[in-house]
Amino acid sequence: MTRGARLVLLVLAAAAFPCGGVPALAAERAPIAPTASDVPYGPSSSHLLDWYSAGTAAPAPVVVFLHGGGGDKSDVATKQEQMLVLLLGNGLTVISIATSPFPQFIYPAQLDDAALATQFIRENAAAFNVDPAQLVHWGTSGGGLVLGLLAYGVDYADPSGPPLEQRSTRPLAYINFQTLTNFFLLVPWYPGTFLGQPTLATVDPLLMAAASVSENVTNVPRSYTPPAFSLYPPSENPPPLTDPHDATMGKDLHARLAAFPAASSQSLMVKKSHEDLQFYEDVVSWTLVRLGRPPHLNLGGALAGTNGVPELSIAGAVTANGTCTLTCRAALSQAITIYLVAGQQNASIPYAGGLMVPYPSGIFALPTDASGVLQIVAPVPSYAVPGNSYYLQFWHPDPAGPAGLAASNGLRVTIEP
Repeated sequence: MTRGARLVLLVLAAAAFPCGGVPALAAERAPIAPTASDVPYGPSSSHLLDWYSAGTAAPAPVVVFLHGGGGDKSDVATKQEQMLVLLLGNGLTVISIATSPFPQFIYPAQLDDAALATQFIRENAAAFNVDPAQLVHWGTSGGGLVLGLLAYGVDYADPSGPPLEQRSTRPLAYINFQTLTNFFLLVPWYPGTFLGQPTLATVDPLLMAAASVSENVTNVPRSYTPPAFSLYPPSENPPPLTDPHDATMGKDLHARLAAFPAASSQSLMVKKSHEDLQFYEDVVSWTLVRLGRPPHLNLGGALAGTNGVPELSIAGAVTANGTCTLTCRAALSQAITIYLVAGQQNASIPYAGGLMVPYPSGIFALPTDASGVLQIVAPVPSYAVPGNSYYLQFWHPDPAGPAGLAASNGLRVTIEP
């Protein structure tokens, strides 16, 4: 077996290295500014969106974000920065929309606005450099409720209308963080202001059903049912609930999705703190798979050297018994020694002006060719477990880098089924 084959076997199997308990740390970075802000998508002064371009040459998939109650469209770059960074770094454009403010406007105003924004984005896909067929909805709390109704409720597309109105409002996939999915699971005295009543006790049951994501999953006919990725806190209680973010809400949604095997088999619900950075990696990886892409993630954290930023990438079949190719491109166009760092956790530790992305379990000194490139082609071990992830990054000496070092992007490699 070659040294390269032994290396990939060690890295992907990670059987010989202990796993440390270091939590992931948020990387310090400048605030992300939108490519264009306050772009009008409709007639109201509230109909505005912010566009964060992935900067790809080809049209990119697009993730449409809607904030929760009390927030605004800038939440995607402030409260959801880790997710935004990962989405953009992995070639996904993000568009954050604003809708008519609550409680000045009640249901279905926000739903109508989100539908219009979705149609506007699809109709103007060329201007945003996005693929209208690869649109994912992502909402937090109340925003997740509204976008869930677009995912599973009536499609606003009007075949006889003007071009914009002919566009579908159905997403390819649906992501929600702590969403109220079913008003019937709440206590009767829960505020009903979203639906125009002081409490839910006086809301028409038909209106509650129309505004409940889970009820739409069960009762609205659809030609396509999007898979869902749901995040809820660990707390789970029996109904009637006083907390609209209780994990029982998510369990109800996913129980309804079980009636749609194609969507259910791709759906996932997790219960953990939203401060867990690995969660953001998991949901972006899940999104990539829904878009027909490999689940591996570019985690950033690179440190530029003489010829720019070193690059680390992986290609091929990262499956048990598959063969993959790990490519390392140094920032120096000459034969040098690079140091490949491997681990089972994302630490993102500030080091020498950059980030040490893996929590180091092993460091390998390896020679490049005369152009500063190293390719390792090797089989993945037969006992590699699908779904397991490993972290890689390489460093090398470089006189132009801070502290005389340059570093590649971090890479999270996931064993595919």
